[in-house]
Amino acid sequence: MNFADSEVVASILKKDGYNLIDDSKKADLVLLNT
Repeated sequence: MNFADSEVVASILKKDGYNLIDDSKKADLVLLNT
Protein backbone atom coordinates (compact mmCIF):
# COMPACT_ATOMS: atom_id res chain seq x y z
CA MET A 1 0.00 0.00 0.00
CA ASN A 2 1.12 3.55 -0.57
CA PHE A 3 0.07 6.80 1.08
CA ALA A 4 -2.96 7.22 -1.19
CA ASP A 5 -4.13 3.68 -0.41
CA SER A 6 -3.73 4.40 3.30
CA GLU A 7 -5.88 7.50 2.96
CA VAL A 8 -8.62 5.49 1.22
CA VAL A 9 -8.59 2.87 3.98
CA ALA A 10 -8.61 5.58 6.66
CA SER A 11 -11.62 7.31 5.10
CA ILE A 12 -13.55 4.02 4.88
CA LEU A 13 -12.81 3.22 8.52
CA LYS A 14 -13.74 6.75 9.60
CA LYS A 15 -17.14 6.37 7.88
CA ASP A 16 -17.59 3.17 9.90
CA GLY A 17 -17.00 5.05 13.16
CA TYR A 18 -13.28 4.48 13.73
CA ASN A 19 -10.99 7.33 14.81
CA LEU A 20 -7.23 7.76 14.69
CA ILE A 21 -5.51 7.70 18.08
CA ASP A 22 -1.87 8.03 19.18
CA ASP A 23 -1.78 5.08 21.59
CA SER A 24 -1.87 1.69 19.87
CA LYS A 25 -2.45 -0.03 23.22
CA LYS A 26 -5.88 1.63 23.41
CA ALA A 27 -6.78 0.89 19.78
CA ASP A 28 -9.48 -1.54 18.68
CA LEU A 29 -7.69 -1.93 15.35
CA VAL A 30 -4.07 -1.38 14.33
CA LEU A 31 -3.03 -1.25 10.68
CA LEU A 32 0.63 -1.32 9.73
CA ASN A 33 1.38 0.01 6.27
CA THR A 34 4.70 -1.23 4.88
